[in-house]
Amino acid sequence: MLNYESLHNHTTSSDGTQDYLDVLAAAEQHGLGVMALTDHDALPGEQDLARLRAYDGPVQWLVGIEITSYVPREVGGPERGALHVLGLFVDPTNRPLVEFCARAEEGRRVRMRAVIKHLQGIGFRVTEEDVLRHAPSKNIVLPHMVSAVMEKPENRKLADEIRERMRVEAEHDAEVKRAYDDMMEFGPKQYPYALFMTRHAYVPLVQDEVVNLLDLDRTVKLIREAGGVAVMGHWFFNENKLSEAGLAAVLNRGGLDGLESVIVNTMGDKAPDEDVRRTRELIRRFGVAETMGSDSHSAADLEAFAGSKFAPESVGQTARLIERFKPDLHWSNWA
Repeated sequence: MLNYESLHNHTTSSDGTQDYLDVLAAAEQHGLGVMALTDHDALPGEQDLARLRAYDGPVQWLVGIEITSYVPREVGGPERGALHVLGLFVDPTNRPLVEFCARAEEGRRVRMRAVIKHLQGIGFRVTEEDVLRHAPSKNIVLPHMVSAVMEKPENRKLADEIRERMRVEAEHDAEVKRAYDDMMEFGPKQYPYALFMTRHAYVPLVQDEVVNLLDLDRTVKLIREAGGVAVMGHWFFNENKLSEAGLAAVLNRGGLDGLESVIVNTMGDKAPDEDVRRTRELIRRFGVAETMGSDSHSAADLEAFAGSKFAPESVGQTARLIERFKPDLHWSNWA
């Protein structure tokens, strides 16, 4: 029986490993009956929409997007970093939204070149051509760059050497130890990001954010004007950019429609129980909507979500969103 609902999922239009129909097939296999298709700054095109329209399986799908957004201007804007905002039930033909995605795509190429320069400066052997071989779409994201780096034995050896340097330094530096312990808890898939692939890494990356983005208020406005529901994705992973108090201020002025309280996948991304509790307290306090999802990038991620203790709690969340916000269901097969 297909019960569970994941309102955060990726395809090969960004950094997922499966196309739209393969994602729906994997959902059916693992007991998920509702799937939001939420790629990073990317929307399904005409051919993708036609294939989705022709799908006659049991899984209900809806078009969404995960927009990379600068934090609110009052707490730092671009200099502070970026957050992820889910737009659910958006119109994928909405011109301002389509134009934003085109600008973000170019911004990701600018970032790719900056990241490659950073990696080469550390000593990694990686080129733009290496990265592009790992990018199934034009929307280049950090996991594509990680794959390009880690495919080479000499790069894996260097990554291990950096991790060992961090371990040694952690023995006499409390801040480094906290970061090292967090990295080890999340597991090997997260090592590159903690070691050298973000601005907060052990060897920090100066330019880890996409350029051509909007601040949070303009991002939410873009989503709403495209008919969507604006939900902050996995806020608890970005608390260093937007504090709980800062998020509360945004919610208090009606700056978001909801918060994502749960994600579970195989990549080390799992909302700790305490973060789930804190997020749900904010949801109750400000009366916004709650969403849950896998943040899936593969069939294994959907299996992990379906097997988690949170999966039963996901049932009915989409119907509640529809009842509350009454979105246009044209860009879904919701019945």
